[in-house]
Amino acid sequence: MDQLGISKRFLSYIYERFNLVTYPLFILAIFFSAIALANVKFSLVFLLLPILLFLYFLRIRIYDDIKDYKIDVKLRPNRPLPRGLVNKRELLILTWILLIIELIIILILSLNLLIFYLLVVFFTLITYREFFIGNFLRKNILLYALPHVLIMSVISMYTYYAITYLSSMPFKLNIFILFGIITYLLGLFFEISRKMSGIYEKKHVKESFTVSLGFIPAWFLLISVFTLLISFLLFFKWSFLIFNYIPVFFLFLMLLFRPCLFKKLSQKRAEFLGGVLMLYILIIIILGGYYG
Repeated sequence: MDQLGISKRFLSYIYERFNLVTYPLFILAIFFSAIALANVKFSLVFLLLPILLFLYFLRIRIYDDIKDYKIDVKLRPNRPLPRGLVNKRELLILTWILLIIELIIILILSLNLLIFYLLVVFFTLITYREFFIGNFLRKNILLYALPHVLIMSVISMYTYYAITYLSSMPFKLNIFILFGIITYLLGLFFEISRKMSGIYEKKHVKESFTVSLGFIPAWFLLISVFTLLISFLLFFKWSFLIFNYIPVFFLFLMLLFRPCLFKKLSQKRAEFLGGVLMLYILIIIILGGYYG
């Protein structure tokens, strides 16, 4: 195919597999959360970081599609890669292009940020290889999700580190670690919520916490992750923000009882509901960083 054709296919792939509403909003939320926690004033040089995050998450999305290709051919043949919109070689080339652009951005920001980012890249590659124990991890949906969600923490912690370095502000290890824990729990919450099948859905949906663990255990797991999230926010002493913003509880109730509210839960609806709550929690982090 000609170059224009390849470009169109890549754009179609991104449109289908990379939510251009949820991801950018979530990226900006991570970015401004890190700024708030670092207690620094906004600087134009920071604008390169959301671009870096966008490229990073896009690359991770592509890795996931390449990794799951054989499974998708059997279970999800309508996805772009199995149906032939793009092929594995083209996607691998795209990941290298994205990675090169990411490294160029890091070098523009500061050479001293490169080593840490290379560690982030190394970790994502290990994740892509499923920590070399993919067959073991895939035996249990929760066991598979737990290490993979670490990607969320690693890039969030890097963002905080980069902002403190670029602004010459003190690096606080406790904030660094707690921000990583909170973003990990957010990622886990999102992963569980988007893979929760309604009680009316067909039972052949294998990649579902509800089907794999059972409806009640999956529901309990979701509540537990949410409780841990609130606990860490309370640890940050931002409780006044949590309880002043009452809509979170309505969103959470919708999320928990959506199998009863909707006879059939689509993945997009599950991702939307989970994403809304993720963004809400990150807004609390932003406000807590500035006013807590």
